[in-house]
Amino acid sequence: MVENLRRASGSIHSYPGHIFTRAHLRHSLSVIAAILIPLTAIGAFKLHKTYAHYAAIVDTQIDQRLLQRHGGVYAAPRRMSVEQRVSRDELRERLLRAGYQQEGSGTSDDQFSSGVFFFEGDEVKLRTKEFARAGGLPETVNIKFDGRRDERIVKIEDAATGQDLRSVALPPEFLTEDGATGMHPRSQARFDEFPPSLVNALIAIEDRNFFLHSGVDVKAVFRAMWENWRHGKIREGGSTITQQLIKANFLTPERTYQRKFAEAMMAMALERRMSKEKIFVLYATRVYLGQSGFTAVYGFKQAARVFFGKELHELSLAESALIAGLAQAPNRYSPYLRPDAAVARRNTVLDAMVETGGISADEAEAAKSEPLAPRPPRERGRNSRSAFR
Repeated sequence: MVENLRRASGSIHSYPGHIFTRAHLRHSLSVIAAILIPLTAIGAFKLHKTYAHYAAIVDTQIDQRLLQRHGGVYAAPRRMSVEQRVSRDELRERLLRAGYQQEGSGTSDDQFSSGVFFFEGDEVKLRTKEFARAGGLPETVNIKFDGRRDERIVKIEDAATGQDLRSVALPPEFLTEDGATGMHPRSQARFDEFPPSLVNALIAIEDRNFFLHSGVDVKAVFRAMWENWRHGKIREGGSTITQQLIKANFLTPERTYQRKFAEAMMAMALERRMSKEKIFVLYATRVYLGQSGFTAVYGFKQAARVFFGKELHELSLAESALIAGLAQAPNRYSPYLRPDAAVARRNTVLDAMVETGGISADEAEAAKSEPLAPRPPRERGRNSRSAFR
């Protein structure tokens, strides 16, 4: 009789005192779905809302072109006023430190500069880009000097409207010098200026899937979570180059899961708004790479000049590997403070390049035999002092 009941009801399993039918199964699945579907929808809505919040922060930074500033130390904006005593040469120096380029100086137009200026008789004419026009600075300004002594400003004019101005605030001056030249490096390198050896070195040691992921490397995240669980604390972050750029420019350096979540959301938002090449350049221009005497080194273009007295395209494979290795811990691997650690780190980078196919094992061994020969640290000079006047 029980067997007949089982056939009639379409039961799947029977236990003492209970018959579990297909109808029971369908009912149970319906209940589970009724619970999970709303919860999933609510979770997806909240995740989308959170993403939109962080994406808006990224949009604000991009709209204001704040990511375009060169990494380094800036002064407060300096005001130029009518009747102020300043020579044309002094104003030229201030404009260069504020990120302007002098028209006709032979330098190519730089999308990251504050603008351009040129001299015309006893006037200096400025054209300022939108992202640098803080404090109400007009797009075009004419500054007229006393024609007799050329050491006093007698007129400031909004060139577009002809309105006389009492003063204008220049963009913040860049205080960090290039230790190799004593100049204030404001221009950013282009992606095609980075030699393949440096690109491959940085990708191999910092973010092997950089050109494949969408801001977050899921495999690296799970690997970091496993290591953190094993050690009972956050030891690895699994951060991509995009996340490192976000962390350095948007977030605090604290190592918490909340900060990592925000970092991931903003990294994905940035990847939807910028090309990989542009993200690479922003990171490679702004990353802190240590000290040379009193000079703080930001970006690989400056690092090549400071540590080796070379331009990016002149770097050897060993030199590229060394400065790429500094990104993780500039002071720990400083070629000045800890040369042995710097060489060991360089060799680790070379081994990583072999693993990723960037170079051959023979090329790595040849580069490892190259002696470490950084330029001596630059002493504090006149220009570095004058930047803080």
